[in-house]
Amino acid sequence: MSFITHFTDPMTLTPAQLENLKSDYAWQIVDGMDLKTLCQWAAEQIEANMKDYDETDLQEEISDMMGEDVWESMKQDAIG
Repeated sequence: MSFITHFTDPMTLTPAQLENLKSDYAWQIVDGMDLKTLCQWAAEQIEANMKDYDETDLQEEISDMMGEDVWESMKQDAIG
């Protein structure tokens, strides 16, 4: 016979409460950043999201978000 009991935390969050807590925490982080830090962090996150993109993926991303003309201009700038 085991005398060990499993304690269940009565304050366990529901999935919706957990999502709200995550959002609140994210906004606390953002609220604590100055604009330069926030912009730097955003750029780093965008770059990280594109880490595995090949040229076709990047073309689709830029063309969809900014237009084909922006893709062509940026590609020409990158080529030199």
